Amino acid sequence: MNETKEFIERKGEIIKEAKEIRIKALARKDSQYTLAYRYKLLNRYFGSASTLLSAIVGTAIFGAFKKEDVSDGDYNTIKLIVGIVSIAATGSTALLTFGKFSQKAELCKKSSNAYEAVSGDINTYLHKYNVGNPSKFQFDEAIKDLDSIKKSFQKVNDSASTVFSDKLYEKMLLRYYEDLDS
Repeated sequence: MNETKEFIERKGEIIKEAKEIRIKALARKDSQYTLAYRYKLLNRYFGSASTLLSAIVGTAIFGAFKKEDVSDGDYNTIKLIVGIVSIAATGSTALLTFGKFSQKAELCKKSSNAYEAVSGDINTYLHKYNVGNPSKFQFDEAIKDLDSIKKSFQKVNDSASTVFSDKLYEKMLLRYYEDLDS
């Protein structure tokens, strides 16, 4: 009876560790995917704004209005508006160019896919070792397989996108723990 209790406790610890890794992998996957989506939106917004504002500035600069056609106050207002729009166009173009939002989105998406693969490995592991005849449970094999998954997880962590939001990850992690509790 004592062996059975020890067996169950030891197996439970191994399975619990695998589930923890799965939760972390899923949370990281979701946070990377969310970041990829956000960067994609930033790329779209700044790209559209840059194009639109550049077109407005180009039209205004090459427009056919003359100082004589408008009052001094209106002329200064037009110059101010064209200047502000010109600065906004330059700023959005710079953000788009140097922010590299599309590249960051792609990196985050690749990282998300890698975490998804680790999560799939853990699901296979849990199915293999958490289901079935307990008398056939092989601790050495289970520990070896779990170590392999942990190495894969660490490799993904090391090579994952350097663009990472701890706050977003913690939010996703809490969501998975809440799902686990319910």
